Amino acid sequence: MTVIPEDVVESAWREVGSLPESEAQERIARITESQPALLAFVMAGSEDLSREAQELGVYIFVVVLCMFEKHCGAKLKTVEIEALERLRDGIEESLLALSTADEASFEQVALAESKGQPFVMKYIAEALFEPESNDGVPLSEDEIGELSIIMKTVVDALQEALEAESETN
Repeated sequence: MTVIPEDVVESAWREVGSLPESEAQERIARITESQPALLAFVMAGSEDLSREAQELGVYIFVVVLCMFEKHCGAKLKTVEIEALERLRDGIEESLLALSTADEASFEQVALAESKGQPFVMKYIAEALFEPESNDGVPLSEDEIGELSIIMKTVVDALQEALEAESETN
């Protein structure tokens, strides 16, 4: 497994954050071609959230995808919807089990969950939990929870796609 370094995470975040509106729209158009299932998953998963939460979710997704693309280049396989649904179901099951766990168990599982891409998950956590880092978008607990599941699924799917690609080479 290849961990995306913190400097790549920060570089991707700065790059996407500084894009003019027209380039941001071009990037979304490219994502529609390169990762259609991922984009559809993020859009569908956030459709019941506020407009601000939806926009933040898409923004975080674009940043996360940029992180993987910067680190992996052309080696990144297209993620299929079946993989996304399988991973999301697994994450939801883990969270359900955690809802009855004590605090120490919860922290251990949460830490284990972020081990795959710790710097990417740290970025996502900061974007969701620290309003000053997400242009002041106020999120409800439900929106944070839903976006957390969506983003964890996206990261896991991209990681899986990357690992599958490295196994075929």
